[in-house]
Amino acid sequence: MPTIPVEQLAAPYSFNTYKARMIRVLDGDTFEMDVDLGQKTSRRDHYRLARVQVWESSRRMGTTEEDKQKGLAVKAKMTAEFPPGSELVVTTAKGDKYGRFVIEAWYKTQTGWVNLNDRLLSEGVPGMDGGGSRIG
Repeated sequence: MPTIPVEQLAAPYSFNTYKARMIRVLDGDTFEMDVDLGQKTSRRDHYRLARVQVWESSRRMGTTEEDKQKGLAVKAKMTAEFPPGSELVVTTAKGDKYGRFVIEAWYKTQTGWVNLNDRLLSEGVPGMDGGGSRIG
């Protein structure tokens, strides 16, 4: 997975880039995080990964048992990889229809910053088209 230097981390959203601390993974593409807005101000809220459409981890909305298991596997992987207190950098541009902020998320490795959204897509998690429908 390619990494990028921190100074190029979020060039398109440079005014909307924040440090974040993981509170908990809600499902494979939605997190509860504490986002540092600066000047001793933070916001704890639900944040959803942009461009990624992880399978639902419950049997609601017509989810098949197979898709539920895929969703639970991604959730377990995210929970293990980003336990409470994990630090990320997020950029946000808008909210979704459920009131969650839509984000791009980066985490630091020994070689640089990795975009979590891109990584999940490269691992075969379905993406979304421009209208919010699942691709794949």
